[in-house]
Amino acid sequence: MSKLTVEEERLIRQKFPDLSDTELAILIRHSQQSGLDILGGQLTPQVYNKDNPNKRSMRFTVPIEAMRAIAARTTQWEGSTETFLLCRSKKAGELVEVPFRRYDPRDYSEVVSATVGVYRTGFREPRMGTALMSNYKKSGPGSEVWSKLPEHMLGLCAERIALRGAFPQDLGHYYGQEELPDDGEAGLRTAGSGAPAKPKNAPPPAILPKGVNTIKDVLDRLDKIFLATKADVETQTQAYDSIQVRFEVDDADQIPEEKIIELYAFIKNELTPQLRGAA
Repeated sequence: MSKLTVEEERLIRQKFPDLSDTELAILIRHSQQSGLDILGGQLTPQVYNKDNPNKRSMRFTVPIEAMRAIAARTTQWEGSTETFLLCRSKKAGELVEVPFRRYDPRDYSEVVSATVGVYRTGFREPRMGTALMSNYKKSGPGSEVWSKLPEHMLGLCAERIALRGAFPQDLGHYYGQEELPDDGEAGLRTAGSGAPAKPKNAPPPAILPKGVNTIKDVLDRLDKIFLATKADVETQTQAYDSIQVRFEVDDADQIPEEKIIELYAFIKNELTPQLRGAA
């Protein structure tokens, strides 16, 4: 994308008056790197904790068509699997897996989850994404379409998860509006589980092991845990998403060095048990 004109920057500033100069620069950088049109609605910033400088953060929402376009641009996207819905039968009340093409709302009382796979060149299996209905907000703006087409909306959420898992480098920062919380206090709703909850009885502060002196050292240890637990790309992406939400940053490398002990404790006490449990 070519450099924005002065008039285009003015219009973007007018459209998003709450953005700081830094946030505006980050938004424009993402637009130029991704080729997404800000004024055309392809890339929209969401700012949280606007009145709290220490917790203020920004996320980006994009339409599903834009995510597909970016994936296609890599020339490694080979399409998606059929969407499968987990539904509760009206007659027996049991959970039934239903192909999207055979779904009839008259036969089911609710849609519990949706699962989609994304094919990428070089992958042996499609990268799967599962979205749970309980993790997505269905009230307020946009609630009408969720009430009328829950299977369609949840299927799109599952596809977003799968696309991020298959193309973390290209799509890891982009979400759908329905995946984001209404405010900066809640965590991102991703991968069917939401942000990890803080334990009621937090363990004592962690002591950094020998040789761990920087944020990079801690993240390097996390990569070793991924290898030890044979975590797939989707699981790794979810872990980094949790870190970004927990520390209110757009990238784990942006975590301030003074939070190194807090990051180490978060990985050790919350992420590592999850990874080992899933191994």
